[in-house]
Amino acid sequence: MTYCALVISTNARDETALREMDKLQLLYNELTEPSVRFEKWLADLEDLDLVIRSSPILKDHAYFIKKIVENSKYTLSQELESLIANMTNTGSRAWAKLQNKLVSTLLVDIEKDGKA
Repeated sequence: MTYCALVISTNARDETALREMDKLQLLYNELTEPSVRFEKWLADLEDLDLVIRSSPILKDHAYFIKKIVENSKYTLSQELESLIANMTNTGSRAWAKLQNKLVSTLLVDIEKDGKA
């Protein structure tokens, strides 16, 4: 998604990047339910600090893991999060895409010192 966003930011008319971004956003929505399930499971773990200390890999990612747990209290149910993710594609994200395309492809004449 990041690569597509970079391509689109430099060429808003790149139809391939726009098409691939749409596909990736739909796939991303499919990850909403398992992500919410994982966040809730992680937040419910007994003695998370002990689990993190038991693994060098988890130690390296402790900040990220703790942020997930901290933010999980703001997460809705799996069903609601999935619904919101799907609505975002047809709602706010669609308006943002339209605005970005219009602004990035708008051409205007500029005049400086009486010269075009």
